[in-house]
Amino acid sequence: MGDLDDFDDAFEDADSLGTPEADSLEATALPDPGPSFAPFLTEFKVALQKGTARRLAAPGLSAQDFAAVAEDDAVRQHVLAAGVERYRREGTRREVYVVVGYDAEGNVVPEDEAITESAVGLTFDVVDGAYRLVRIERAG
Repeated sequence: MGDLDDFDDAFEDADSLGTPEADSLEATALPDPGPSFAPFLTEFKVALQKGTARRLAAPGLSAQDFAAVAEDDAVRQHVLAAGVERYRREGTRREVYVVVGYDAEGNVVPEDEAITESAVGLTFDVVDGAYRLVRIERAG
């Protein structure tokens, strides 16, 4: 059986990478994850309810596209109901798609009962250090 001192020596050797490059390796900083999205989402939803969400949109977002979310009650309610877990994440970007179903008379109905549907996609990203609504996609 090996001596305990041999084990200690082997352990000390394992602490060193044993390569000439080991001494020159520098710690690499992780990329900045950006601001937290959840508090912004809460702020956005409150502003959407109060009619002040436009201030949280990026410059250049069209008023017509914004109206698709802010002025359509059914879409707005679906956006308000979407929890943070529904938002797809890619880097700092967050995206959510909501679908509103309608019957033949244009009444909002569950999707599985819908004759027609309208979908809206919202994309949020960091602009000048803070989250902003940067794109709205409409379909249907």
